[in-house]
Amino acid sequence: MHCHPLLLSALLLLLLSIFPRFSASFPVPQPPATAPANTTLEYIDPTLPPLLPGQNPKCSILLLQHDFADTTGAPPVSANYTAPSDCPGPWSRVLLELSGVASDIQHDRIASIWLDGAEILRTTTPLPLYPGVHWKVVKDITRYTTLLRSSPAGSLFSMMLENSNTTYPGVYSVNVTLHFYRGALCDDSPAIKLPTSESLESCNRLSAHPTIKGLYREPADMIIPISNEAGDCSSDGYWLKIHNESDVQKTIVSIPNNTYRAVIEIYVSAHADDEYWYANPLRSTALDKQDPLSSAKANGGFRQVVLTIDGKYAGAVVPFPVIYPGSVNPFFWSPVTALGAYNMPSYDINLTPFVGLLLKGRDHEFGLALRDAQPHWRITANLHLWLDAWSDGVEGALIQYRVPPLRISRQADWREKDGKSEVDGQVIVRFAGWVSSSKGNVTTSVRHRLKFKSHVMVQGRGSIKQVAMESKSRTNMRVEKSHAVVGRMVVSTEAPLEIMTMSSNGGGGSVFEKTKMFHGLEVMKSVTRGKEVVFSTMSDRQDSEGSVLMEGGEAMWGSGDTKSTYKFRDDKVCYLRTVNVVGGSIMDDVASPSCVSVELLSLLAPPFRLINNPTGIHLHSSANLKAPHSRFPFPNPINREEEWGVEVGGDREGAELIRRPDPIACPARSHSVLLYMLPRKRAGGAEVEELQSATGQTLLKKVKGECEAPCAAASSSSAPVEGSEMEGRAMDCDKNGIGNNDVVNGAKDGGNPPEIDEDLHSRQLAVYGRETMRKLFKSNVLISGLSGLGAEIAKNLVLAGVKSVTLHDEETVQLRDLSSNFFLVEDDIGKNRALACVQKLQELNNAVLVSTLSELSVTKLPDFQAVVFTDISLEKAIEYDDYCHKHEPPIAFIKAEVRGLFGSVFCDFGPEFTVVDVDGEEPHTGIVASITNDNPAHVSCVDDERLEFQDGDLVLFSEVQGMTELNDGKPRKVKNARPFSFSLEEDTTCFGAYEKGGIVTQVKQPKVLKFKPLKDALSDPGEFLLSDFSKFDRPQLLHIAFQALDKFRHEYGRFPVAGSSEDAEKVIAFTTEINEKIEGGGLSEIDSKLLHHLASGSAAVLNPMAAMFGGIVGQEVVKACSGKFHPLYQFFYFDSIESLPVEPLEPCDLEPLNCRYDDQIIVFGRKLQKKLEEAKAFIVGSGALGCEFLKNLALMGVCCSPKGKLTITDDDVIEKSNLSRQFLFRDWNIGQAKSTVAASAASAINPSFHIEALQNRASPETENVFDDSFWENLDVVINALDNVNARIYMDLRCLYFQKPLLESGTLGAKCNTQMVIPHLTENYGASRDPPEKQAPMCTVHSFPHNIDHCLTWARSEFEGLLEKTPNEVNSFLSNPSEYASAMRNAADAQARDLLERVLECLDKERCETFQDCITWARLKFEDYFANRVKQLTFTFPEDSATSTGTPFWSAPKRFPRPLQFLAGDPSHLNYVRSAAVLRAETFGIPIPDWVTNPKMLADAVDKVIVPDFQPKQGVKIVTDEKATSMSAASVDDIVIINSLIKKLESCATSLAPGFRMNPIQFEKDDDTNYHMDFIAGLANMRARNYSIPEIDKLKAKFIAGRIIPAIATSTAMATGLVCLELYKVLAGSHKVEDYRNTFANLALPLFSMAEPVPPKVVKHQDMSWTVWDRWTVKGNLTLRELLQWLKDRGLNAYSISCGTSLLYNSMFPRHKERLDKKVVDVAKEVAKVEVPAYRRHLDVVVACEDDEDNDIDIPLVSVYFR
Repeated sequence: MHCHPLLLSALLLLLLSIFPRFSASFPVPQPPATAPANTTLEYIDPTLPPLLPGQNPKCSILLLQHDFADTTGAPPVSANYTAPSDCPGPWSRVLLELSGVASDIQHDRIASIWLDGAEILRTTTPLPLYPGVHWKVVKDITRYTTLLRSSPAGSLFSMMLENSNTTYPGVYSVNVTLHFYRGALCDDSPAIKLPTSESLESCNRLSAHPTIKGLYREPADMIIPISNEAGDCSSDGYWLKIHNESDVQKTIVSIPNNTYRAVIEIYVSAHADDEYWYANPLRSTALDKQDPLSSAKANGGFRQVVLTIDGKYAGAVVPFPVIYPGSVNPFFWSPVTALGAYNMPSYDINLTPFVGLLLKGRDHEFGLALRDAQPHWRITANLHLWLDAWSDGVEGALIQYRVPPLRISRQADWREKDGKSEVDGQVIVRFAGWVSSSKGNVTTSVRHRLKFKSHVMVQGRGSIKQVAMESKSRTNMRVEKSHAVVGRMVVSTEAPLEIMTMSSNGGGGSVFEKTKMFHGLEVMKSVTRGKEVVFSTMSDRQDSEGSVLMEGGEAMWGSGDTKSTYKFRDDKVCYLRTVNVVGGSIMDDVASPSCVSVELLSLLAPPFRLINNPTGIHLHSSANLKAPHSRFPFPNPINREEEWGVEVGGDREGAELIRRPDPIACPARSHSVLLYMLPRKRAGGAEVEELQSATGQTLLKKVKGECEAPCAAASSSSAPVEGSEMEGRAMDCDKNGIGNNDVVNGAKDGGNPPEIDEDLHSRQLAVYGRETMRKLFKSNVLISGLSGLGAEIAKNLVLAGVKSVTLHDEETVQLRDLSSNFFLVEDDIGKNRALACVQKLQELNNAVLVSTLSELSVTKLPDFQAVVFTDISLEKAIEYDDYCHKHEPPIAFIKAEVRGLFGSVFCDFGPEFTVVDVDGEEPHTGIVASITNDNPAHVSCVDDERLEFQDGDLVLFSEVQGMTELNDGKPRKVKNARPFSFSLEEDTTCFGAYEKGGIVTQVKQPKVLKFKPLKDALSDPGEFLLSDFSKFDRPQLLHIAFQALDKFRHEYGRFPVAGSSEDAEKVIAFTTEINEKIEGGGLSEIDSKLLHHLASGSAAVLNPMAAMFGGIVGQEVVKACSGKFHPLYQFFYFDSIESLPVEPLEPCDLEPLNCRYDDQIIVFGRKLQKKLEEAKAFIVGSGALGCEFLKNLALMGVCCSPKGKLTITDDDVIEKSNLSRQFLFRDWNIGQAKSTVAASAASAINPSFHIEALQNRASPETENVFDDSFWENLDVVINALDNVNARIYMDLRCLYFQKPLLESGTLGAKCNTQMVIPHLTENYGASRDPPEKQAPMCTVHSFPHNIDHCLTWARSEFEGLLEKTPNEVNSFLSNPSEYASAMRNAADAQARDLLERVLECLDKERCETFQDCITWARLKFEDYFANRVKQLTFTFPEDSATSTGTPFWSAPKRFPRPLQFLAGDPSHLNYVRSAAVLRAETFGIPIPDWVTNPKMLADAVDKVIVPDFQPKQGVKIVTDEKATSMSAASVDDIVIINSLIKKLESCATSLAPGFRMNPIQFEKDDDTNYHMDFIAGLANMRARNYSIPEIDKLKAKFIAGRIIPAIATSTAMATGLVCLELYKVLAGSHKVEDYRNTFANLALPLFSMAEPVPPKVVKHQDMSWTVWDRWTVKGNLTLRELLQWLKDRGLNAYSISCGTSLLYNSMFPRHKERLDKKVVDVAKEVAKVEVPAYRRHLDVVVACEDDEDNDIDIPLVSVYFR
């Protein structure tokens, strides 16, 4: 290592003294015995203390005690090591402690420690400024346990420290000690304590602690060193040296055949010429030799360690720029060392995907190289191997290997000594491989992304040098077993470095240097194991400034100030240490165990946001999960993929939700994690990342069977019904009742259920399926307690369509009830609450019987399948639940309550409850490629899509040719599941030989849950369902607190009084009493502040809480009645105390006013209530979300004063399908404007509601309606939209006017919310998801292999025949000459096709009578389903082969068969009917009544003469999957076009004057218009051609109509959550930590909450801004004045644009003529911009550079010229 020696004056020595130091959990070592006695000052590295199971080690071994004097050129110092006999393993932790003392001044030196040749520590010494400096390094080396166990003969411990006494006399005296710890390890220490032994309780959980790397949680079984074999005898020790990038250090390695995991760990450090690689410029000649921060060769600042296996790339890392203690300015590092200097980082590369290649029984060559290296680098590696003790041989294969070349850009511009250079690079590599061992078949996927930049600028003839370097990496490792994600680790790293050095001549050959430096390391890590997820962030940064006088390359004197800040936080610990050094003295050394709101990062979301839109879900990531996206839980406004956000693009198997807290912008904060990894089918066209959608290809599989008869059918298999539903138990259908036509969840109920109104329930059917809906139609539900919560539950169930809802309530309506129960009005005060609600509930759905029950006893309960209690004592609840639990069959019991900002749910569905469909997702399928005659049989599938089967799954085979025995409908068990193959527990040796074809489909299996009754569950609650990881311990406390609150009510007959400290203390006392009685010990600490909030607001039922819990409980009732989706098991607790105002509330503020808002006042106080009433809000959309929001806001009193106002807009009208969710509408409102009806209904809820309803679409076209003054007066905007484009537009407007935007969306049982708060959070549009993958055009048109392809084709044909072609005809007839001219100008294949279709429509296929339409329909049938298939099979016969010799009709292609029309086939006749009717409509031909008569229609069809068809030679059929058009261009196109135009003009003369066609736009929701009949007919006939299973019209409507699944429960929950955030927005002063983004899936159930991600901050000089900022310039400026305005801020503008027009660009000389013109005049002249009268400013976009020519992104500039 090249170091600068230090000579300090006597004065400097006198000024130095002993400074205070911080002692971590490890004691400061005593100086070695050989150390001099004048030890003075400790040099420190402030990092996180080790995670230990106890204060004292079980035993310690002093391995080495040595004085390193003149050791240059000497081999390492060695000592024998044997494992300690007094504390043999296993050890929970092993620490290596290196303590040293410098006897005198000396250079800093590199050192390494090896154990049997494997490096376990690389470090540097400090650079001693004076004698006696001592230091210590403590490193967790538990990962090397296999080496530490040692063989009986012992191991060799070696240390290398190259020192020389030639120049300076300092001797380094070193002690090396190993400390061994026993006992359980835990990092669950309370947030208020440091991680010491007193706070570390016994446990064994997953950890993201930096000393416990996820890859080494279980130490390897074998470690193979890759190092210098000469090792202990070599002057280089075990170091390997790399001198240049072509110098590859190769080592031959052989790994055991039972290896199932492999990780390589690399140690590397730069020396000699490349010590300053990080500051190296890029130029052809060397810089001035006086430049202290350059290598000998100026080849740039990029270095990359590259690993190869057998010459094949296997991974790479960019080394962290470790600055040695003698580098840059040595005075910076006294007494705090530089980042990573004492414990230099090692770099891990997961090689598990390559294990299959290494298991070949032969040697393999491991190569280590270093891109752009110069002499020299020292490198070693350790290969960690995990061995299968139960297997002698392991199998594996590398199944994915994507290694694109590194995209690197090098630019340099030098003039003599001055200039600048830039090196930028990025790459994404992906590996995946499976390994089959005794642990199962495990697939490991690794994705590594690297972005790197190095910018160097030299000015002032070499006197000023600036360095800016940053590397960003994100490594995502996923482990799947049986296609389920069982583990994941994501590590995201950023390493910025900035150095600025100014030098001047110091005289006498000396140089005076002044340096500023910033160095940082930001690491965010999430580790997942099963459902356990932990998240941590680490931020280590140093800011330094100082001066030094250099002479002859040596530091003569100097000074340095350094502030070092280390911060670590995870779900339990927040550790912060700040050391401030001024002039070599420690001014501050503070360690702070401070944790505020801690949340975890989530991996498979947004974290993301789900959006109710026709294209699917939008997950943000933040990572959606927008953290909920950008630096997981997730968001960064730059690019979600390249930062911490959701992984996008490429191959994404499994679930991947990672969202992004920003450790740089807010290192004290992390974000929450999803508890459940979701399968990764995308919602159709959605913006969601890796979520299974209910739309798209796998929606609602057709019913295969049903358990109808006593049990004969069920005894053989658990066959699937209605997609993912299974009827009853496998062996006995009558026990539980699910699946029995006379028993629903145990209650007898004869008679057939009513037919499902598909128009009304289409969106709900897309979620539940017909079978679940039928069960709901037979279900009777009791709801006891009609407070706001009971009303919300009742509303959701009536909308869902249960058979009956019975209401019970013994309370009368009070005025305060009007703030939560929207069925009640002031006239109802004094009436029974249940009776007051009946009529309005009945209006929601006349098919549901709504009644009341005056008296309730257990004898009434058997009449119901589910009972819900919302306001019942615990004693009574235990009584009722005990009865329901023991009843045969059991009655589902649900207890729910909302107490202020707290809520709880308990579910008991009986001793054994069968869940027939756990998640509601469609069964997975695969296309068979081959099946072996073997035992067990091996099945391979085409690699079109990964199989999602897991070991133990049951599957059904169909369409198998050859081995037809598999088509018997018998479920078979899967084992050894792999990505594209699996084995069957079946002997097929005697089966027929497999020929081709075959579909394999998963049989979804039921799950039996054993619920505990309430009395048992209270004392043994099991695991609580969590919603917010920042409140990890909250559910246990609330579990006790709700019991204490019940006890208070029992003893005092009332709720605690709001603001009463006395009542609150009583609740706390009861809580403490209950806690102390818990067997095994309760909570160690009671949060009294939280209990004060619970007690104070417990009498209140808040509408947002009621809406949220109403959605949750309503969904649980549906589960209880149908067995669809996984129930809540069994307790769920929630609180939103972050919604409380920031300022403390006095008791007088909480006193009720005897008004309808009293429940809110006793929680939030009068001031916030006034703010709510005076708010000015804007709701965009009045569909399902909009109706819920209007109801919520009316109940909350938002905009309910003359000063307040709500504006709602929606340009849509009410349809029948809206009525199942949009509860403010009734059937008599169909066809009316949504916004108007909704506003009227909301005003009826609260007559004080000040609301204006508009029918304008919020878009650029209506900015004259929603003008600047409108926006400037708003307080908040609430989106209730159903499409992404509208959301993005609203987001842009909120950004522009800096208004809060509350965003939410739903997709089936999923919902999400996202808060967009000015200057606090990122905006909605901060990330975009990739477009949905589309099927190739040739697949859709000629080679479909699933029903989605057929429906896509059918929808395309509908639009082409019935909309596009008639429109083209009308365009031609409206202006023939202009149309002809346009076609001639186009002169391409598309123009030719258009003309051919128009001519065909008006000539050969023109219809004048309905019989003509029938003829057209019949001939189309022949063309589509017979002739085209004959031509296709003629061109490509069944035995045809590709150019490579493989069969052309290989899977997934399916060989088609032509259809023969049969008038007796109803499907054929229905197709002709729908086609003829629609054709007649386009030509304006009357439709006869007899068209619905099958016999008369068949007779008409029989009259059609169908010509014979002969296939043609030479017909070209597109087979290229990349083709975007089915038409081929021709050199004769123009000739053909001219000919077609002439024919068309001739044809037009025969048409009636004024003839026009009637284009038909597709409308899916009108079952009388034949649209879906035609599309379903087209798709099913095509499916029949290709032997694809056909579907019914309803499913065709879901897919072709792109229907978004929707239910009322998820909508209610989403809006309730948003309104909890609305309290915060309108109260103001809340920090970003108080807000919550949420993702929920009620089907699982899953709740994940995370604080939003802050916006990206851009800094320039002393200014900073975010996306929320907009710069305003006052005055009617000229362009020149605007440029000067920017120049005054250090910005050199080179381009100004307005809209899409360029107003000014410095590259165009003529633009200089515009400089003295007014900006607004230039915009008017060039961009044709007319600024409306209501607007006082013009917006321009300006592109700027700073003085160093770096592009600076500045905000939008608004020139206020009026």
